[in-house]
Amino acid sequence: MKLLVCLTLAALCATVGATVCKHCTDPNDPECTLVEDIICPWGKMCVTASVIVESPEHSIMRIYKDCVGRSLCPSPGERTISSNVGNEYSLANVKCCHSRKCNDQTLPFPEASEHMLNRRLCPGCDNSDPLCTSMVECRGHEDTCFTAEVLKLGEVSKVYGCGSDNVCDASQKLDSLPFLEKLGTVSETPTCTDAPPALVRRCLQCDDSACMASTEVDCDADTDKCFTATYSDGQIYRGCGPPSLCPAEGDMLFSVDIGSSQMLANAQCCRGDGCNSATLTVPVQGPNNGMLCNICYPGTNICNFQVLCQGDENQCFSTYGNIGNGPMPVGGCTTEAICNAPGSLDMVLLPNMQLTKPVSCCSSTECNNPGQATTTTTTTTSSTTSSTPFVFPDMSDVGGDLNEVVVQQMLFLVQQLLLYLQQLQLYLLQCPTDQQLLLQPLLLLCQQLLIYMQLLLQQQVTW
Repeated sequence: MKLLVCLTLAALCATVGATVCKHCTDPNDPECTLVEDIICPWGKMCVTASVIVESPEHSIMRIYKDCVGRSLCPSPGERTISSNVGNEYSLANVKCCHSRKCNDQTLPFPEASEHMLNRRLCPGCDNSDPLCTSMVECRGHEDTCFTAEVLKLGEVSKVYGCGSDNVCDASQKLDSLPFLEKLGTVSETPTCTDAPPALVRRCLQCDDSACMASTEVDCDADTDKCFTATYSDGQIYRGCGPPSLCPAEGDMLFSVDIGSSQMLANAQCCRGDGCNSATLTVPVQGPNNGMLCNICYPGTNICNFQVLCQGDENQCFSTYGNIGNGPMPVGGCTTEAICNAPGSLDMVLLPNMQLTKPVSCCSSTECNNPGQATTTTTTTTSSTTSSTPFVFPDMSDVGGDLNEVVVQQMLFLVQQLLLYLQQLQLYLLQCPTDQQLLLQPLLLLCQQLLIYMQLLLQQQVTW
């Protein structure tokens, strides 16, 4: 009788401080569709995790809920755990808690930026490399190298790689690398050491505008990619690709028109030392696409003019840039690639302009508002065409070399006249045929003269 009482008291004591956690019932169901309540003993916590698992066979997003020990959950709160052996990788957003059913929620999955390669290297070793001769490049916040031995199908093998600073404690308690159970059961306590400092990315940089020769240079610590571009005039640019210029790898089309200056370039971001050696094709601008964007008169705060977008320019943008006479509003047409990589504006396309405010983009006609100026809409109907009259600014407001400023202003005026001429041609289509036959040759002659003036002035403009 005394023994029965003692056992009952022991059972009651074991449940003191215990809590109830949610538990995924099917380990093969990544969405954790079915859950059950389990008793979580004293000293353990409830956990919910949203996990990204990548391997040569698949890439899955997995939801995990359970009761775990303090090695994985040393304290309540959210944390990130990752383990990376090169061809097998996991990254998890984890939340630990100790109240009843507190792990019922599902966390957001890690952002893409959290598992980008970070140029730290650790020794690599897994079943595909039993001699342990490879290196694993760490990702995201991984700053730890680990070594472990795992047991799978009765055989012990070594596993080396990168991980977050809590990977060894988590592996010990989970009996496997976090969320990489398929590699096997951890047979001994893993060991962790600090990963070496990140390697410096090296990229090719042109020695001249034609890029007849290039030199390999060291990039800044936050730069992981290299960049190359070919302009519409055939000039080539190569250099480092910081995040503001290269948010991702791949090909891009950069096009910008701010009224007094136009630039067009095929561009490419790549990852790897010296990877930017390719010479891209010379881009060709497409025809007018019908979209209008607000632009500013050069060197002034007057931003009530419009420019007609061309080709793939499907965005209007606004920003502030310093071109030597203090920050001035800048706006115009651009491509989506520039909106995603705003560093391309002052680093590659308009190198003499230093951005002083973030670039703002929008995708409808005249949706931008550079300088917060009051803009006007230029419309064409069957009866009227309205626009803001041209106001010539005081030359004392414009800094820099006077001859260059005059050329910029003349080019701007010519481009505005071309735009108004196009609108007049559309209006002429509503007129009787005899009037069209009378005025159309005159309009075409004016257009050809303005285009010729535009080409001459563009050769003189240097931003």
